[in-house]
Amino acid sequence: MSSDKRGRLPTKINLIKLKRDLALIRRIRKVLDEKRSALLLYIRSMIDEYEKLYAKTSEDLKRAYQRFGEVLVEVGMKRSLEASYSVPPRLSISIKTKLVFSVRTPYLSLNKDSIPQMNYPADLPPSFFEAREELANAFEKLLKLIELENSIYTLIAELKSTQRLINSIDYAIMPDYERTIKYISLILDERMREEFTRLKVLKAKRESSSGTK
Repeated sequence: MSSDKRGRLPTKINLIKLKRDLALIRRIRKVLDEKRSALLLYIRSMIDEYEKLYAKTSEDLKRAYQRFGEVLVEVGMKRSLEASYSVPPRLSISIKTKLVFSVRTPYLSLNKDSIPQMNYPADLPPSFFEAREELANAFEKLLKLIELENSIYTLIAELKSTQRLINSIDYAIMPDYERTIKYISLILDERMREEFTRLKVLKAKRESSSGTK
């Protein structure tokens, strides 16, 4: 929608159309502003969730690795490696997308059926398998952290794009339309005054002619 006054004839039809377009642009700007506010609130809530989950995951990982370190001391590195090599590396993750404010964000989930099953050799203590379970649970939280982090970055990019559109409307599009509307209005007002003056002159001439007769 170009509002360049050089490409607009100063007519009433164009003036009406420009005013209608400007009203539409203002409504679009209002919708974008509402979207920006909603994105800000949602991003803040996601950041809060991320910080809480990060603290919880860090604690779980710390505890799991500490537990696993104790198991390694108890069982020995060689036996622990033998047990780990017996497990096939077939862990799989499902990567999907979900729509948030019309933006596609990642959705990650661990396929629990792909978690390798282990036999329970008699020479391995129960703490070995408990440590393994703690690491698996911490890994699921890590996936959620990755999902949240990617979603936050994606929504921040959408927020920046929305802000650029608002700035473009505020500082370029609307001022251009307003200048053009003002320009055409001034010309039409001037034409109206000229026409009014011309009619007054014609009326005065007719009256003068009638009086002379």
